[in-house]
Amino acid sequence: MVDYGQLLIGFVALGVGLWLGYQVVLSFRQYTTLSKAEPSGSAGLIDGEAATIEGQVLVDEPADEAGAGVALAERESALALLVWRIRRIRHGGARVRIGGGNRRRTNSTLASGIEPGEFRVATGNDEVRVNPEWLLSNHATDDTGSITSSDPWSSPYIHLGNHTEEFEVDGRGGLPGSLDLGNGSIQFGDSERFQSKAIPEGERVVVHGETAVENGEPVVRGTDGTALVISDQPIEGLVASLRNQVLKSGALAVAATAVGAYFLYDVAIAVS
Repeated sequence: MVDYGQLLIGFVALGVGLWLGYQVVLSFRQYTTLSKAEPSGSAGLIDGEAATIEGQVLVDEPADEAGAGVALAERESALALLVWRIRRIRHGGARVRIGGGNRRRTNSTLASGIEPGEFRVATGNDEVRVNPEWLLSNHATDDTGSITSSDPWSSPYIHLGNHTEEFEVDGRGGLPGSLDLGNGSIQFGDSERFQSKAIPEGERVVVHGETAVENGEPVVRGTDGTALVISDQPIEGLVASLRNQVLKSGALAVAATAVGAYFLYDVAIAVS
């Protein structure tokens, strides 16, 4: 007789192992690429080739913080990029309406988004514009705006940690009692928290991507062949962080896959 409990555990663990394995592959690709990278200015950029730049951020058009749907604290500097999510951390509280029914969401992301501005990186004696469109297309929002049920917060291409903010949703004005997600809505309870990480003007960043010339100026962007990676760590710190991420996620992937394989093998033996 099939033990459906063991079967479920096996498939879930195997799925987690495969997902972690995919994350390991992405992080390892970044690690191998960036460990060899040498940041350069616009004079060293060649159209169509991968490049890494490092320098201070200059904001031409600030990110639209209102897109997050929350009244954020006033800032001294304009934001070049804002990544945010509304996170259910504790049990109880909000319900998500999907179709005609209700479903509770526990320890999960209820809504998230990326709000990009127009910005350049001053690499010394010159400046290079960063085109974030590739990040948006890889963490697509729906037609209603920035709010989405996907989670760019955990993007393997965005490494930010110097400027973060977190607070209870009910403790800050500007957020409605519910948000329309197009295919459903979220009613907020007391256990939801807003989290954000950002790049303000003047922050020093590392950006890796493919170079191009747009409107007569050098640009770093993402393409199908070259991911756009943005970090507020120095390149040495980013490489070390990626190495640790590969090792940690790799160990977890092996463990989860082994657990899944064990349970599935046990079920197979029981029914054979």
